[in-house]
Formats: sequence, structure tokens, C-alpha cells
Amino acid sequence: MKFSPKKITENVNISRTSPLKEFVCLLGILTFTVMCVYFLLGIAIDFVAPRISSETEKKIISLYSAIDSQSTNSKEERKKEEIFLQNISDRLFTKSRGVAVKPKIVFTEKETVNAFAYPSGEIVFCKGLLTKLNTENEVAFILAHEMGHYGEKHILKQLGRGTILLFITSGLFGVDNSLNSLIVNFLNTTERRFSQKQEQEADLYAIELLFKSYGHANGAISSLEKILEDKKSSNIKHFFSTHPHPGKRIQKLKQAIKKHKLENTDINF
Repeated sequence: MKFSPKKITENVNISRTSPLKEFVCLLGILTFTVMCVYFLLGIAIDFVAPRISSETEKKIISLYSAIDSQSTNSKEERKKEEIFLQNISDRLFTKSRGVAVKPKIVFTEKETVNAFAYPSGEIVFCKGLLTKLNTENEVAFILAHEMGHYGEKHILKQLGRGTILLFITSGLFGVDNSLNSLIVNFLNTTERRFSQKQEQEADLYAIELLFKSYGHANGAISSLEKILEDKKSSNIKHFFSTHPHPGKRIQKLKQAIKKHKLENTDINF
């Protein structure tokens, strides 16, 4: 009998689907899994952070090094500005809620119109911001806002989320990996919405603290308007920003001030 070889139509060594399609599918599944784990653990961090005792929070803060102001001012000039800011901060601290450690003010000659709250318990106040503000109340609102990041446990939450993100991505892909960077950048983009919520919470915290400390919130709106006057942009751009849209921030502040005035009718405005 004559042998007739059968024509081979398949090759078990070659996948029926495109390797690129498989890679994209696996990448999507992996990214989705990492996101789910990250956000679930993030929710756990948000739940635990407000319940951490003051003593534990103080220990966490002590792990971070103090900041060098790197000011080009003379020691005497820097001291005068820092004393002015520190006195306002100390007054706010006596009426603050949830702030474990009295913030230390660090004044820097940077022309940036901004202030920053650091995990070390220090608030960095830039010269560029101070020169834009005209009254103690305007300065007080900015300091109260930064203090709000401590009071609302935003610093602890961000430290926890950052640790989780570093642990997950480094454990899966190593420290230096392009895939690691891709996932980190994607998660950072989604986290900007979380940061916007924190900024709004810090604004409302500041209004509450101003009413407790001064009996009014004069200077809150004007200080925010001065900071945001050069940062006006579209809603689309602010969707990806760490800060809410300026118009929405100011509107929420006005609503909060109106609410506190109604709740404190015995105060003479």
C-alpha cells in the first residue's frame, strides 16, 4: 500500500493568536489586578490613618529628617520672618483638630508662590507667596490650609499609599523596569483625583480653624485668589491636576464661610 503523507495544517509550536495581542491582554489583566490590590489597600490605609494614636503619629514623624531652609537671607532676617509665621502657626495650633505635633515653620527665599507641608512636621513657606499676601488673616489661611493636611491625616495617607505602591511594583517588576514606570505613572494619574479631594478638605479645615482662632474667616478668599490668579486654566487640565479648579475651590470656600457664619450667629462679623 502506498504511503500518502497528510498535509500538516497546524503547528503546536506556534500560537494561533498574535503574540502582541496576548501581551496586551496579559498586561491589561496585570495592570487591573495591581490597581485593584492598590486601591483596596489604599481604602484600608484611609480607614486606619485617622485612627492612629497621636503617640504613634509622633514616632512616624520623627523618622523624617528636618528640612534645610537653604535661605540666602542673613540669619537675622530669616529669623524675623520665621518668627512672624511661627507665631501665627502657634496660635492656630492651639485651636487645631487632629494635629499631633506643633508644626515648625521653615521660610525659604524661593520665589515660588506656594507653601508645603512635609512629613517631618514642617511647613515650608516661600518668599514668593509671602510677598503676595498683605494681611495676617491671609497668611493665617495658608498656614491653616497646610495644617489641615496634618489634621485630616493626609500626610499619613499619602505615606501609606506611597509605600504600598513601591512595594507592589518593586516586588513584581524590580526597581528599574519600564513596565514598572508605566504602571506607576498610570496610578499616579488616578491619584491626582484623590489629591484634589485632599486639597478641598484642607480648605474646609482651614475655614473651620480660622473661625475657632479669629472668630471670622476674613482673608481666606483673597489669599486664595492671589495664589490662583496665575493658575487659571480649563476644566480639562484641572481634571489631571493635583489641585481642584480655582473657581470651584473659591465657590466651596464661600459656601463654607456662609455655613460657619450661620452656625456662629453670636459672633459679630
